[in-house]
Formats: sequence, C-alpha cells, structure tokens
Amino acid sequence: MIKGLIFVIVLAMIYWAIYFTQSPPDRTERSMRNMNIALLETTVEIFITSEGRNPDSLQELVSKEYIDSLPDDGGIPFKYDPVSGQVR
Repeated sequence: MIKGLIFVIVLAMIYWAIYFTQSPPDRTERSMRNMNIALLETTVEIFITSEGRNPDSLQELVSKEYIDSLPDDGGIPFKYDPVSGQVR
C-alpha cells in the first residue's frame, strides 16, 4: 500500500514537471529521459526497501509489479547495474 502511494506521488511529480515546464523540443526529450531514469531509480529504491536486495534487472520491476511497464527509452536503452542499483 505504502509503496504504491509513494510510486503514485513520484509519478505525479514527474509528470507535473513534464507537462508544466516549457522548454525547447531537444531539451524536452533529454528532460523526459532524465525523469524516466529518476522514476526507475526511485522504483529500484522501493524494490530494495521491500525485497531487501537489488533487482536483477529492470524487467524484474515489471514482473514483480512495482511498475506496469518500463518507460520509453527514446531509442537509447537504459543501462542498469544490479550491483549498485544505478540506472543510466
């Protein structure tokens, strides 16, 4: 319940920043990718808190229902380090 509420709050903050910030198209794409990375990193942190370990892959966040699907990567795949939990 709490992880779902945290996820909804983070998602709302991200989408608020996307839709209410005016920026040129190239900066918008870069900003969108950075926000998607922040969303994934936050979801990884929630996973770690709940499961007591780092997810083996970003796809595990989907399979364990922490997120519905991975966000659009804009043609550049997200890189995930399962040892550190960092998303790039």
